[in-house]
Amino acid sequence: MKIVEISVKKDMLKINNDEKSSWYKINPSNTEAQAVVNTLAIGDEVDVKSTITNGVSVVSQICKISGLPATPIEEEKTMDVDKSEVKQEEVKVDVIGSVNNFEKVAEDTSKYKCGKCGKAMKDDKYESCYTCNQVEWKSKTSNTDRNTSIEKQAVGKMTARTVAAMVRAGIGVDDVYALIDEVYDKYKEKVIG
Repeated sequence: MKIVEISVKKDMLKINNDEKSSWYKINPSNTEAQAVVNTLAIGDEVDVKSTITNGVSVVSQICKISGLPATPIEEEKTMDVDKSEVKQEEVKVDVIGSVNNFEKVAEDTSKYKCGKCGKAMKDDKYESCYTCNQVEWKSKTSNTDRNTSIEKQAVGKMTARTVAAMVRAGIGVDDVYALIDEVYDKYKEKVIG
């Protein structure tokens, strides 16, 4: 069988046997097959043993036939070095926040403080810190204002539906105009209180 195509991740092979081409999957857990696949190139002759799992041909063994035998690449061995001979270099570690992304030293933040709580701030762009600003914002907008608006909208919608039903029922337009205020007040009394 001849290799026609190798996927970019080298986890799939398209192999052409005499009849047709088909794809074979190499599981990452199969390290031996993965090592052999890393040495393969398009056009190499291979012998493949596979199983079909969920409609996918999964390689259990693969061997290179033509050319040099495919063997897994051995890892480079490192030399053992006596640690006492290696000179230790001092490495200066920056404190988080002391240097920005452009490797310029950050400004001294101690001169910028929140006007309300005294917390250190990055710059003088704002008068108060985020926490104080949120407390102030929540105190300005109360839920009662919002709820009142929603209740008024609901009463208006109920009144509009009632007026539409009156018109469809055949009540005269002049009579409807006279009743709109009364209907609105009744709904407002019942909903808002």
